[in-house]
Amino acid sequence: MRTLADCEFRYEGLERAILAGVDVLRVAGAGDLEAGEAAVLFTALALGRLPLDLTVRVGVRNPNETAAAVNRLDWALLIDDIEMGAGVVTDRVEIAPRGGTAVVPVHFSTELVSAFSGQSGESLIAFALNLAGGGDRPSRVTVRIKPTVTVGGKAVQVPGTITLNQEFSGGGPN
Repeated sequence: MRTLADCEFRYEGLERAILAGVDVLRVAGAGDLEAGEAAVLFTALALGRLPLDLTVRVGVRNPNETAAAVNRLDWALLIDDIEMGAGVVTDRVEIAPRGGTAVVPVHFSTELVSAFSGQSGESLIAFALNLAGGGDRPSRVTVRIKPTVTVGGKAVQVPGTITLNQEFSGGGPN
């Protein structure tokens, strides 16, 4: 338990960001959207459905002399301080000792129109483009995690919550 408590958790980046079927990680700005992609996004918005599939990479570094393992990772994802959802990663991830690193992928899906009710369509698309580094107003993605380890066959949750913040703007992650 102590070994995992000493591990360092950090935001490692986005592995996947698909907005209404458009891969926004490859788009640097609204001008980089192909005509078909722009049409897909605006049609989805007009229909009131703007699904976002996202994978956040949570990095773990183990400075200890013994190996560590995450057996469960409870998480909550917030965008601009609005909780989008929560879930659990149950895939075991082992972290080698003496500076070893590993990545825990946190997969997330949401419907942005309902999640951002009251926001303009342009705001929603600007947020998605911020993920790719192409927006003009910063957006904040926060992942709150609570790791669980197995010690002697018994699940033990690490005390407290670890908060990982990342801001996205026209220049990419800050």
